[in-house]
Amino acid sequence: MLEDEFLGEPMFGESGHMKLIIDPSGVIYGDDPDHPIAGATVTIYYRDPETGEAVKWNAEDYDQVNPIITGDDGVYLWDVPEGEWRVTAEKEGYELYTTDWMEIPPVRTDVNIPLVSVDVGIKGDANGDGKINVTDVAKVAAQVKGIKPLEAGALKRADVNGDGKINVTDVSKIAAHVKGIRPLS
Repeated sequence: MLEDEFLGEPMFGESGHMKLIIDPSGVIYGDDPDHPIAGATVTIYYRDPETGEAVKWNAEDYDQVNPIITGDDGVYLWDVPEGEWRVTAEKEGYELYTTDWMEIPPVRTDVNIPLVSVDVGIKGDANGDGKINVTDVAKVAAQVKGIKPLEAGALKRADVNGDGKINVTDVSKIAAHVKGIRPLS
């Protein structure tokens, strides 16, 4: 294999066989993938092949850090040895997020993580702009019709009757509020 074809950096295991170290990487974001979250703590764990337990990876052995604190772009990335891995992301004011176990390789450069605010915000404000208007009605209707799914935080705000489902009842209650017929309570 030519050097420029490597997807990662070569390492040698105890058996002397070469092992590649490659991603996972992604972006931590809020309700909208276009709004990254700075200051999130992102930690990676490997599954111990003998016990099956999650073990925090010692990144210093690979001249990396674990956990990573995200910058303004919300990006995190590591190059890890092959195996089973999972990532957690947390920040004050948001729920802890843990990915499913993922096999590395293949390369995982799109492990994007949505953090859900513990402060749901304004019920009915599906787009999170601080107002309840026709845009929110359209977004919730698109969710109900299966056209465009809402992110986790938006789902919580869209469930205006608190039944744990997003349906036509929520759309009609938000629309009645926007028209001034019946305020959301």
